[in-house]
Amino acid sequence: MEPLVAHLRERLGPPAYDQTLAAKLGSGRSELRRTGWRRDGLALELRQLHPFTGGPLYLTLSDVAVMQAILEARATALPQPESSGEWWRRPQSPPALLTTAERDALLAAIDALIAGTGFPTTR
Repeated sequence: MEPLVAHLRERLGPPAYDQTLAAKLGSGRSELRRTGWRRDGLALELRQLHPFTGGPLYLTLSDVAVMQAILEARATALPQPESSGEWWRRPQSPPALLTTAERDALLAAIDALIAGTGFPTTR
């Protein structure tokens, strides 16, 4: 995820937050890294479960005012991904670094996805 966050820093500027949250034993939640940007009333968050072993990536775009209204109404917004289930039930494969071609394809896909959201970029 580090090369992806570095790439997005170039396109979107410094993130509002960049944090790695450790899983608590018995909680059912996964290790989590999340990095987010806020601009023009929108919040964009890149999230990775299992960041130390290369888990799934999620990109979320939210309207900040709508999210605030949901919270003020004491309602619950749609939950963010925070678990991928029990590790022993998932197929296991040894972690491997992406090839240059795989990394470039991922960066191009993320760029296209963000461009489709209308989230403002710095370049």
